[in-house]
Amino acid sequence: MTLSRDAKKYILLGSVFGILAITFALLYYFNVIATLNLFTCVTYVVYFAGLALLYNGSLSNEKGNRVVSILSYLGATILIISAAVLLIYGFATDNISMFH
Repeated sequence: MTLSRDAKKYILLGSVFGILAITFALLYYFNVIATLNLFTCVTYVVYFAGLALLYNGSLSNEKGNRVVSILSYLGATILIISAAVLLIYGFATDNISMFH
């Protein structure tokens, strides 16, 4: 069973964004970045998890699994919108600052 070029791209990008979500959680846990607070970390993790789900949905769509594709797209949409709301709220309440 061979994978198409698009399927390989979806697997690679989904894995990269999933690893980025895990990386930011670990960066916060081990306090590697001093200015990374919990609110910012949650915003990053939610956003990257949403992007990973988006590519998972694309891969599922290409493979023909319609139910998983729809659920992945729905979950990705919820997570990405949540990340945008968290980002706006963080800027409004000064939990996230663009310039320190």
